[in-house]
Amino acid sequence: MQFTIEQVTTPAQAALAAYVRREVFENEFRLKTPELEPACETRTLDLLARVQPRGCPAAALSVVDTSHCDDLHAQYGLPFRNGTRAARYTRLAVLKQFRRLNLPMALVCEANNRFVSVGKFAYTWLLMEPSRAESSVFCTLLGFSPHSQIVVPNYGPRIVLVRNEAAPYPIAC
Repeated sequence: MQFTIEQVTTPAQAALAAYVRREVFENEFRLKTPELEPACETRTLDLLARVQPRGCPAAALSVVDTSHCDDLHAQYGLPFRNGTRAARYTRLAVLKQFRRLNLPMALVCEANNRFVSVGKFAYTWLLMEPSRAESSVFCTLLGFSPHSQIVVPNYGPRIVLVRNEAAPYPIAC
C-alpha cells in the first residue's frame, strides 16, 4: 500500500484531517479530540497521510512550536530552560485499517524534515500511554526517551517522551 504525506493547507485537507481525528479520538476511543494549546499556536504544521492512488485519508499529525510555552513545559515536568526551541507532536491519529503500517514514524519523519530541522528545534516531545512507551516506534526507532514523570491530562495517564534533536536518528528520516 502506498501513501503520500502532505501539508494541510486547504480547507478540504483540514476537513480530511479532522475526519481522521474524529474517527479515532471520538468514535473509537470515546475521547474529545485534543485541542492545541491556544498560547502555543504561533507555529503549527499539520500533516495528512493519504492512500494512493485514490487519496483516501489514513492518518494525521500536528507538530506545534512550544518554545515560548514555559507554563506548558512546567505542567508536563519538562526541564527546558526559558526560550529553549521545543516542538510537540500531538493529535496523532491513524485510522484502524491503516495501523501497523508505520504511518506514525513516516509522519514524524516528514514533520522533522518540514518543520523541526528547518526551525532548528533543540527538543521534540509528545505524550504516550505509559505501558506502550518503551516498546513504541518513538523510542525504539526514533530515539525518544521516556521522561520519569507520569502526567494525567484529560484523557488518562501519559508519559512524556523527549528527543534531543542534536542526536542522530537511529533510522534515516
